[in-house]
Amino acid sequence: MLIEDGKGGQGGNWQMQKNRGQVDAQIRSEMEHHSRKGLSFSWTNVTYNADLADTIIAIRNTSSTKNLHITKVFLSCDVVQVAEHHVTQGSAALAGTLITGVNLGNSGLVAEADARGDETTNTAQGDIVLKTEMLAATQFVMDWDGVLILGTNDSYAIDFPTEPAIVHATVWGYFEDKP
Repeated sequence: MLIEDGKGGQGGNWQMQKNRGQVDAQIRSEMEHHSRKGLSFSWTNVTYNADLADTIIAIRNTSSTKNLHITKVFLSCDVVQVAEHHVTQGSAALAGTLITGVNLGNSGLVAEADARGDETTNTAQGDIVLKTEMLAATQFVMDWDGVLILGTNDSYAIDFPTEPAIVHATVWGYFEDKP
């Protein structure tokens, strides 16, 4: 049996052995795929002394052409905590300490998102989509796997209801053209 390789030749990556086809494939995560395109970002809130019921980090998608997929969240603080993850559709502009998204693909592209630490306009939470219990001085990782999707002006935020003295928060995500 002969298999064409798409270039007019035969073989390519295919090998025929005893009437079986074999192909070598490389599987990439969506995050890696979008990193190679320069469309994946990390937002990190540096350590600060949070107040009671503080919004530790909030990210608002400002792109009119792309959805923002949240993939992973890394959290830690100095006290036992129940982090409240919430989303708001069509949220207002954010206020607080500016957080600049870091391009994980080193492409030089800038994130089409507004991110803030110690966010202050979040007086009423959006829809709580998850509560995660965290131990003190232990890093918690939430793998959203890209299923948390923010459309234009939608935001994702994390609140710590108990007052910690030391807080760390990092959110990873990628942008993808709207369907």
